[in-house]
Amino acid sequence: MLIDDLDQVEYMIKTLKKVEEEKKVYRSDRFIYSGKVPHENFSVNLIPECIREEHTLLFMPLILNLDEVNELLFESYDIWNKIHNHSKEVEVVNSYNYNKLRINSVIIIHIIKHYMDMMLVFILECIFNLGRECDCIGRWKNYTKKPRELSKLDDFQDYFDLINDMENANKHHLTSIYTAQLIGQDELCFFAINEKKGNKLYSVRAIDIIKRFNELYKVFNDIIEVNYKRESK
Repeated sequence: MLIDDLDQVEYMIKTLKKVEEEKKVYRSDRFIYSGKVPHENFSVNLIPECIREEHTLLFMPLILNLDEVNELLFESYDIWNKIHNHSKEVEVVNSYNYNKLRINSVIIIHIIKHYMDMMLVFILECIFNLGRECDCIGRWKNYTKKPRELSKLDDFQDYFDLINDMENANKHHLTSIYTAQLIGQDELCFFAINEKKGNKLYSVRAIDIIKRFNELYKVFNDIIEVNYKRESK
């Protein structure tokens, strides 16, 4: 066996150990459960079995993006704990840690909303042939052509509104920048300030956002399994 081969085997062993360590950490209510952990290789088994080959490329990056959410969550929980416990590290680089929490939350909300938007577009366009009149969760509430098969999504209207409002506040409203000064008193929380709603302050536990997403993730997949036709076009 060549030296390069030995190096490759050693790296594979280290990676497998890392994956096993991650499984102990990421499989809890605090993280998104997509069926894999960040350093675990992607498998087609993560995609609903009914999906045709031409649509698999849509699902792969969407699922891999959720790994990024989990890594950002892990980092955020670590930073929150350091702040909460008055770590010397935080006292030295105070502004970095507080702003990192804010930036992480902005990216997390953005990736979650993007996943939700894309799944809604896929379901409406590729399963029910309804085009893109409703191309994001922000338009779902007033969408008039909702198939009855998607009635379970109405149970998530409060979640759609929350994620949509927080995403818009993070993107468009200057006041949300000031949330870098805020931190959850007892646990990791995400914040946003919506100027269009009278500077409404959103203060939401990270675990609540993730647990609700995990519920929606399953509903999306269930809808696809039941309604998607595997026959080639």
